[in-house]
Amino acid sequence: GNEARIPPPLTQIGAKLRPEWLNRVLYDRERVRPYMETRMPHYGEIALKDLPALFAEVDHLGPITGPKYLPPDPDEPSDPDDLSAQDRELRNKMRTGAQQLLGDTGLNCISCHNFNGTESQGMKGLDLMTSFQRLQPKWFDRYMRNPAAFRPGIIMPNYWPDGKATQTTILDGNTDLQIKALWDTLSLGRSARDPSGLRS
Repeated sequence: GNEARIPPPLTQIGAKLRPEWLNRVLYDRERVRPYMETRMPHYGEIALKDLPALFAEVDHLGPITGPKYLPPDPDEPSDPDDLSAQDRELRNKMRTGAQQLLGDTGLNCISCHNFNGTESQGMKGLDLMTSFQRLQPKWFDRYMRNPAAFRPGIIMPNYWPDGKATQTTILDGNTDLQIKALWDTLSLGRSARDPSGLRS
């Protein structure tokens, strides 16, 4: 289908991808969509050396709405021993919530996406655990709230229509907390808990 034929749009690419990942895509032929039949030509670093800076200069997203990422912010590594008991409890609650959201008791992301090297039983979309190293947090936050606004025709549902969570029993149905919990879990790499229902 189109998901394997038409690459993602370049709209807001400077706000979407972390600079280091964009460099890997442009210069090192890095890819995360093995199912994608269309391939970008390799132009070489000399021809493209100014492109990442230009993208970053023109593509901007405003600040994330709602409360800031709760400690520890995965983009600002901190010592877990420095967390208060309340922060540790909240972090554990968020990670349990993300485990539910990603799995078959929540949004069931694993029905279409691979997770930490384990293939999805369904579509086998790109591995969710590449998200943190590729994406910028502001873009992730916006995208999760309305995927079709960034990629018209995408088959991914909007799980937070008009900012309201469809999963009201996980993390108290708090949209900001749910999205932040997902981002925190995606930052953990191989140490992330397996989502509910993940089968190898």
